[in-house]
Amino acid sequence: MSWLIFAVLCATAQHSLYASVFYSLRMRILLATHHSAFINFAYSLRLVTILFGVAHVFTKYGFPNLSNLASVPFYGLGLIVFAFGFHLNHVVYQKLDLTMMYYGAELGVKKLTKWITEYPYSTFSHPQYIGCVLQLVGAAMTTGFDSEYVPRWDILIAVAYMSSLYYVTVQVEKRKF
Repeated sequence: MSWLIFAVLCATAQHSLYASVFYSLRMRILLATHHSAFINFAYSLRLVTILFGVAHVFTKYGFPNLSNLASVPFYGLGLIVFAFGFHLNHVVYQKLDLTMMYYGAELGVKKLTKWITEYPYSTFSHPQYIGCVLQLVGAAMTTGFDSEYVPRWDILIAVAYMSSLYYVTVQVEKRKF
């Protein structure tokens, strides 16, 4: 079985866990009483998703030839897109603490004291999710094509699916707040 399938399953589990915060009272109570374990588990799922994705690329396509990265289509642009997504996530983490990143206010773990209105929230409606999607797209741009511009559909489809999970998460959050 492909490592990429495991990456997709982990991403699905992560977003299913997030959705359970909004749809299951029992899960909200459980996660509120074990919030630090919830954060660690969510982090672990994200890390495992990344590791499975990297394992898939390296086992199926090999390690990239670092001396010839200029021949990889979209590599430079992909790095820029990935870096901007990372920047958005970093700024969000600076504005919110870790507790708030993982539904601390929704679970009653921490009281929301003020609504953040400065950058990146003044520019993007969901900067954390946009940052995550940009990181996925940037990673796909650097690994999703071979040197002859032939798409690696497995990577591109997985990234499209994982990106759609963020869209669904945004829709769930919009309906609840």
